[in-house]
Amino acid sequence: MTRPGRLLIAALALAVVILLAWPASRRVRRDLALEAVAAWVAVERGAAGQAEVGRFALPAGEDFTLHAVLEARRGGRRLFFTEAERVVIEGEELGGEQLRPWEGDGLQARVLWFTVEPRSPVVRAAEEVAQLRYQSNFRADWPRAWQVPGRLDAYRRRLTAGDGDLAGRFGTQRFQVRIELFGRGSSIRPEHRVVSAGPDDLLAAPALFPGAVATLPGVLGPASRVFGLPQVVGDLGAEPARLVARWHEEALAFTLPLLLREMAGAAQRPWQELSWRTIDLADGPAWGDGGVAPGDLVRVGNRVVVLYRDDGATGRLDGRDFCFDYLEGASVERLEAVFAGEGLVDWASWTAGVAP
Repeated sequence: MTRPGRLLIAALALAVVILLAWPASRRVRRDLALEAVAAWVAVERGAAGQAEVGRFALPAGEDFTLHAVLEARRGGRRLFFTEAERVVIEGEELGGEQLRPWEGDGLQARVLWFTVEPRSPVVRAAEEVAQLRYQSNFRADWPRAWQVPGRLDAYRRRLTAGDGDLAGRFGTQRFQVRIELFGRGSSIRPEHRVVSAGPDDLLAAPALFPGAVATLPGVLGPASRVFGLPQVVGDLGAEPARLVARWHEEALAFTLPLLLREMAGAAQRPWQELSWRTIDLADGPAWGDGGVAPGDLVRVGNRVVVLYRDDGATGRLDGRDFCFDYLEGASVERLEAVFAGEGLVDWASWTAGVAP
């Protein structure tokens, strides 16, 4: 056979090998390609070294960290990408070889954070009470990172009285993450997008939803945890009242009567045993030493607020002091902003046998 003939046969054989190998090569690349499966938000308290998907209760002011977790598959292997050292998801503890920082895999990852909050600060009993709605709010002010400092501040801020060091210290907040993976073909349209549990999942299983409930000590615990929750107002029938009681227990919504009952339980003091005294906010009782204390109640008619802290100017209860007000959602106000006029109010203490 001539040399040209041999070259032709070799070229044909090589072409056949390539044609036969190409499908197998495509299958190998497909099997080794990363497939995004799910996204999770895991919460780490302090520097515990372990983050968990679920709701955490913690003291007001304690640091916590949110970790984005990407569940993926490659070649039949289950992988988890995160910057947490250990993660617990649905009772399964993951660590070591199962967890790894994002490797790239030829893809660029973009991590976007959201808070899941009520659509409105108030649910009116006159309307359909069952229409409790939550929504996802994109937090453009948060870092686009795999881990971010935990924050409790609401998308639409409810804390007032100048906020100051109040923001982010106490209340209830839930979190969501979206992870997008971009290839070389486009920096606008992701090749993969996964989103963690959202508003519908929260309403279906609130105890399992990623979040944090930070509370102040003592009787202020119940009073502080409802910040960030919608308030149900108005008269309720028997069936709606049972529904709202479940919402209150699951930290989905609250009512002032149930909140006061919860505070009475924390104080181990029946509501009926409270003794009310009429005082003048122009010169009220002293804070501390058996006098006014955080968590005490002040009312005028049906308007009831919870005392939060002394303004510090006089050491006595006056209109400049701070309270928790519950009027279509929880907020921090000065007493003079709630009770205007002559300054006469009724005051009751959880700690005193009889209000002095």
